[in-house]
Amino acid sequence: MDFLDFVSSRQSDRAFDATRPVEKEKLDRILAAARLAPSACNSQPWKFIVIDDPEIKNRVADATANRILSINHFTKQAPIHIVIVEEQANLSAGFGGWVKNKHFPHIDIGIVAAHICLAAHAEGLGSCILG
Repeated sequence: MDFLDFVSSRQSDRAFDATRPVEKEKLDRILAAARLAPSACNSQPWKFIVIDDPEIKNRVADATANRILSINHFTKQAPIHIVIVEEQANLSAGFGGWVKNKHFPHIDIGIVAAHICLAAHAEGLGSCILG
């Protein structure tokens, strides 16, 4: 399959089988692909937190759900959550962001989230970005 066909076949999934665990080998490959994502000055301003504990997953899902619009509650069904946490960018990326008046870590985190989604798709898994 060529790349355009591959990305065209990916979708944001909102239904998951909570009883189907994500194999450690697949998760390891997804995180390896994420670590290869480009970032400003290779700063990699992120940390990943993988959550598979049902109680913690539900608390994260509640925190990301919009109670007014009643959206994003589907996340409780996902067998794992990969939370991306912003870390401080390196000096050159921070200086470049100051000069260009842009906060590069936000852009970089969007790129790494896309890598996670594409890697999950390559592993036959669904995904959905929540911001």
